[in-house]
Amino acid sequence: MCLFLARRLLPDTPDAKPVRLGRLDPVGVVLLGAAVLALLPFVQSQQWPGNRKYLLVPVAAVLLAVFVWWERRCARAGNEPLIDLELFRVRSYWLGSLLILLYFAGFTSIFFVSTLYLQSGLHYSALQAGLTITPFALGSGIAAGIGGRLVDRFGRPSWWSAWRWWRSASPGRRSPCTRCPAGARAGPCSPRCSSRGSAAAW
Repeated sequence: MCLFLARRLLPDTPDAKPVRLGRLDPVGVVLLGAAVLALLPFVQSQQWPGNRKYLLVPVAAVLLAVFVWWERRCARAGNEPLIDLELFRVRSYWLGSLLILLYFAGFTSIFFVSTLYLQSGLHYSALQAGLTITPFALGSGIAAGIGGRLVDRFGRPSWWSAWRWWRSASPGRRSPCTRCPAGARAGPCSPRCSSRGSAAAW
């Protein structure tokens, strides 16, 4: 279903060239999947008691190293690697990837905690717990589509300007400074005062 919808809904790249199946990277998919699978016992620690599961850490590290070597080999051979490692030479790309990693490392724990509460605390079945969290996934998908269109229409600087306006309109940033001369208008009068106002707002 996902592949069908992607073919129908995702736009084509005008300058994209047709890719032959022989140039795809099934080996990279297997290596990356095996490396992630080797870390699965740490997520399901109750089902994997004992310390033997820690032996899978070097296995995962070796698989990831082989995966990186294979991706570079595919790129040199002119094939289509699963992940183009040259992208990490772009500063905005690897900074964005790091931000996404840190964000989802903390954000996805909400679903683990919620699922455990629904099943262990409220005694929901796995199906009921999944259906309870489904509206969040649907809302995220709808909001992502709407947000993408708004960014394309108004541009990123508009959202950045709106955020700066909201910060400047907060009560802490518009409070008068006690160090300012008498009769001075409300609002930060210097970078030092501005930092105090920002701290007061939060």
